[in-house]
Amino acid sequence: MIGALKSDLIKFKKTWILPLVFLGPIGVVSLTGVHYAVSFEEMFHTGVNNWPYLIQNINFLLIPALILGLTLIASLMTGMEHQGNTWKQLLAMPVPRVKIYASKFIWLIVYLVISSALAFVGTIILGFLLGFHGNIPWRAVVQEGFAPYLAAYALMAVQLLLSVLVSNQSLAISVGIVGVIVSFANVVTHLIPKWVPWIYPGSAAPYTGSAGHYITLSIVVCFLLLYCGTYFFAKHQVK
Repeated sequence: MIGALKSDLIKFKKTWILPLVFLGPIGVVSLTGVHYAVSFEEMFHTGVNNWPYLIQNINFLLIPALILGLTLIASLMTGMEHQGNTWKQLLAMPVPRVKIYASKFIWLIVYLVISSALAFVGTIILGFLLGFHGNIPWRAVVQEGFAPYLAAYALMAVQLLLSVLVSNQSLAISVGIVGVIVSFANVVTHLIPKWVPWIYPGSAAPYTGSAGHYITLSIVVCFLLLYCGTYFFAKHQVK
């Protein structure tokens, strides 16, 4: 397993994965900062704790960035294998297919937890730069950074499965883009069925009161999809 992880890491260094990991949260926090700078009088609430409003504003951009980011990272991880026609060479090695599949999923988890940590730190820094006073709602800040990430495990499994089994990465990316639209639609209408994985991250956001439920649901769905993914990957004739 360690060998598969090291091999993937070497290959991933040649892609845009690492820049995406940093650009996602930094871009979200920066855009929120620009929004505050342009409309500070409208967005700053005098006499109250402004941290919850900052968290909600960042979260509004963070959810679609998370969904799109994991889609692109999963696609980059597997797209290089499809484009280089290296699947046959990779699968010819004395490494079980399950470990090859698991390695890519583990790295997807690692990269996204780094992004989540950056979003958490960025929120605190932006709040201080804006001169916010009052007690920092640490629980909400931690939930903003990591709860949507944990609720996105099911999406990670979906996007990795699509990216591995379908060589045309435009399909996986299109599904991810539609997922962003679905997530926005649920925020506006709340009519999307609760079993749809693309609403999990947004439903686990701070102040929703249902983070635990959607995180648990996401992890359960993730395990089921990982089982299906490893099974199909083991049986599928990858070209």
